[in-house]
Amino acid sequence: MISDVILDSIIVLSLVTTFLGPLVSKRLLYPDSKRLGDYPTVDDYLISDIHPLHLEEDLGSIMMHVRGQEIPVFPVTDRNGIYAGVVELGILKELLLGEELKNLVIVQDLVNRNYPFVYRDEPLDRVFDRFRENVCPALPVLEASETGDYYLGLLLLKDLLPELTIEGGRAFRNRSG
Repeated sequence: MISDVILDSIIVLSLVTTFLGPLVSKRLLYPDSKRLGDYPTVDDYLISDIHPLHLEEDLGSIMMHVRGQEIPVFPVTDRNGIYAGVVELGILKELLLGEELKNLVIVQDLVNRNYPFVYRDEPLDRVFDRFRENVCPALPVLEASETGDYYLGLLLLKDLLPELTIEGGRAFRNRSG
């Protein structure tokens, strides 16, 4: 059964995101993030204070880690910080109902290694294309290195929406400034 604390957290999170709106809730959860405006790079939208899950974490640890977070996907890294994929919120919601799995499930069992991502140095036009092609709410941002791709943070689609212009039923980056 879901504990009262977790259930209360889910209810409060639902109320905050529904009534205060995504921009206001982002300001509350991530007060140091930059305000929207005319940003030319991925770094300007990057939310770097979302810490990744680690492959070895068990379900109890996962629940403590994600409590109060307002994101649809949770990045996963190995012990060295090398990106491994994401755990999607929908999977976690299903597991919340099964208390008996608490000590049997670890992040490695849940990670989606095929989830799309972007690199820090990609132009925003390519980032917009990636969101459009994959219809996903968030993209992990990685830094390529010889030892592997390191997780840096997340880009949330809702943060990029004000930068889009709709023309002929398709979204394009707003280039007016």
